[in-house]
Amino acid sequence: RKLAVAFWPGPLTIVMEASPAIAENVTAGGSTVGVRMPNHDVALRLIKMTNLPLAAPSANKSEGISPTTPTDVLRSLGKDSPPIVDGGACAVGIESTVIDVTTDPPRILRPGVITRSQIEAALGVQTAVGGGEFSIERSPGQMSRHYSPTTDAVIAELLTETESLPANSALIYFSDGDINLGIFSRSVKLPAHPEGYAAGLYAALHELDQGKYSTIVIESPPDTEEWHAIRDRLRRATGASA
Repeated sequence: RKLAVAFWPGPLTIVMEASPAIAENVTAGGSTVGVRMPNHDVALRLIKMTNLPLAAPSANKSEGISPTTPTDVLRSLGKDSPPIVDGGACAVGIESTVIDVTTDPPRILRPGVITRSQIEAALGVQTAVGGGEFSIERSPGQMSRHYSPTTDAVIAELLTETESLPANSALIYFSDGDINLGIFSRSVKLPAHPEGYAAGLYAALHELDQGKYSTIVIESPPDTEEWHAIRDRLRRATGASA
């Protein structure tokens, strides 16, 4: 209740014990269910009109780049796409923070724009971080490779050292440093603050994944709490080690 009051509607998924009324195909046969109240007018109106909880899996194929626009959904699902309610582009851009409140202490299973320190301030207790040992995963985004393009993608710590890059590479960057953009076939600059970067990240990955580039090079963001969720998504998108 503390988390719901503090962050709903908003990008926080709360994993709790599932009621017997919830179907097994919603919980993957597990004992828990993730619940969220989205902060979007169209979604909130849909929930109010149906007066029902909605089972809402991700609108993309497993391990692929998450969609942030209706066009992304159509591209991902193709002829298998169900009807789409067009609410425009996602405002936050990356997936919600997921916290499991069935454990002691509560455990953050997936980082998001709502940070660990914000959650701990709302709860008044410290939290654990990581997937834990469960026979059935309690949250998506637990695989080492996820949210990933079909094009090879790498994280670059130093963009000044580009001699070893393959030809026809594309770049996602944010800094105003000394970057030789001329060596890239295409470059996309994202905002240098985590909120703006998160909002544009998947759109940039979708665009470059369609461009038939040999490699997508991604400038490594700062290693701070505010950027933690973005670093997590980049690590999984590229299959990089932690």
